[in-house]
Amino acid sequence: MSKSDLFLLFCLAFMSGIFGASFCFFSKTINFKLIIIFLIIGLLISGVFYSKKYFRIFGLCLIIFAFGVWFFQAKFLVLSENILIKSDEKNITLIGPIIRDPLQGYNNLKIIISVRKIINESGEEISNQGQELGQAIIYTNNYFNFKYHDLIQAKGMARVPKKLDNFDYQGYLMKEGVVLTMAYPEITKKQNSEPEFFSFLLIKIFSLKEKMREQIQKNMPLREASVIQAMILGDSGAMPEELKQKLSQTGLSHAIAISGTHIVLFSAIAFEILLFFGFWKKQAAGFSIILIILYVVMAGGMASAVRSGIMGCLLMLARLFDRTAYSERTLCLAGFLILLQNPLALKYDLGFQLSFLAIAGLIFGLPILKYFFSRPNEKFKTLKEIIFATISAQVATLPILIFNFGYVSVISLLSNLLIISLLPGLMILGLLFPLIGVIIPFLGSFFAFFCFWLVRYLLFVVDFSAQIPWAILNFQISGFIAILIYLFYIFIILKYRKKNEFVPF
Repeated sequence: MSKSDLFLLFCLAFMSGIFGASFCFFSKTINFKLIIIFLIIGLLISGVFYSKKYFRIFGLCLIIFAFGVWFFQAKFLVLSENILIKSDEKNITLIGPIIRDPLQGYNNLKIIISVRKIINESGEEISNQGQELGQAIIYTNNYFNFKYHDLIQAKGMARVPKKLDNFDYQGYLMKEGVVLTMAYPEITKKQNSEPEFFSFLLIKIFSLKEKMREQIQKNMPLREASVIQAMILGDSGAMPEELKQKLSQTGLSHAIAISGTHIVLFSAIAFEILLFFGFWKKQAAGFSIILIILYVVMAGGMASAVRSGIMGCLLMLARLFDRTAYSERTLCLAGFLILLQNPLALKYDLGFQLSFLAIAGLIFGLPILKYFFSRPNEKFKTLKEIIFATISAQVATLPILIFNFGYVSVISLLSNLLIISLLPGLMILGLLFPLIGVIIPFLGSFFAFFCFWLVRYLLFVVDFSAQIPWAILNFQISGFIAILIYLFYIFIILKYRKKNEFVPF
């Protein structure tokens, strides 16, 4: 067994521990006992059978599995037992700096603050020598001009997020590190200290983002502007609810939200531009990684953007070291790094689940379709590959989509095929015109004209697809059925791989 295979196995053991703690174990007492049991068994097997390689590896996998369970549990307990939760349904005052770029919504402004001090109704103050007590989301009117690093004081009713029907809103926010919400409080801005170098750099990045947002809103109507803002800047909250609903029904939400697809396109665009300006391939790949990181920061640094950024950086690293970009090792390493950064993503971040499964579909499912349906020297080969790739990704994500939303979009395949070739051009123009517009407004407006018609076409596909009768089939499957379907997928993949009828990577 090679070192890379061994590393892959250890990554899978860690992710299995995260998976077990996320979905199979139900209390911290049970988790603690299981951690001790797996740890002891792993140590015993590794020690007693040290001379036998595969027993030693199995023992190490059990130890790493136990670490994965502990890692999830530790992160979950830090958030679920945070001191801010004691303020649920109480009128309090929160004081702290804004730690992310405020998210401009359609009807409100969402601010995330690092709470440094709590003042109860009685006047009692709770602080930890200026250290963070926890993070809270504050919803306020969207005409306020709050910025990253502003120190604010918010007085109002604090609430711990609750489950909404089948949606675990508390878990969804916890994956972002947020444990408390406050809606439309009294807010006053206070004097903050001078920013350090890193904060100063972020202020400049978010200032550029604000100028780009102004260019988008200046050069496009509201509906079209909301699409570009969501696609390029991560401002998905600016979209009207009816548009969000149509995107979900037609299976095109991924085309708008900043996801792995967008980061891959961004990295590819950056890579090619750098090559055009004379960079060597490895230099271009290295600088592309830096640009991906800056882009993720500009997009707000939310869990979905960070997840996509990790995947994009790995693809550039593959180019940097002359490795295959899409492989089971790359996918596994991406999953490991994402969960190492945020172990709650596996359970509470549907975007992570969908991105991971979509790429798995491309790696394992696409070669099966090409093996059965492709012929040498056939016509329309490129078009067929696009169709096969779309089908592979959709089949891989279908069970989990039905499980979470209770419906399947019949029109999804057609709508995706109608817009998939549009995305690179839309991404390029969507980035170019606000950036150029900040420097040369006239030239920015020129590129915005072409971008506008691409967005109009995208919206036409969305509106047209949403109106087709029987485009949505409503039915529900249980988690057990979804798991059985994925086990069937794995069986098919292993069956054809064993026969060596194709090589998927």
